[in-house]
Amino acid sequence: MGYISVHGQMSYESSHGTFRNARRGGGAGFRILAGLVGVVILTALIAISLAVLRLRTEIYDLQDSRGGGTAQVTTGDLEKLRSEVAGALGRTAAALDQAREEAAQDRNLIKEALARLMRCISTRPGERSFPD
Repeated sequence: MGYISVHGQMSYESSHGTFRNARRGGGAGFRILAGLVGVVILTALIAISLAVLRLRTEIYDLQDSRGGGTAQVTTGDLEKLRSEVAGALGRTAAALDQAREEAAQDRNLIKEALARLMRCISTRPGERSFPD
């Protein structure tokens, strides 16, 4: 069975043969480029698979070093953690109370400074009313 080409001539080969031997010289560059892209993709896939295998081995080694990958927590450990958390909460509460006291002192100081400033501003021009 023959095929009619674009130029109207009868041909016995399909025009869809991308990787077949081309009669004209223009097809070789595309085949080389496609081959290079394929090699690059294949190399990248091999590198990724080797990295994943290495990572899997490291994970297995880490699980083995931890005792099978399961953490053994005792009630003594839990009590120790609870006491540490309670201590940290106590220290945080104390620091918060201290910060509140310091803020109250600062507010009082600002109020006093503003009151003195208002007294200085509200005096008559000839009077002297500066704070001591």
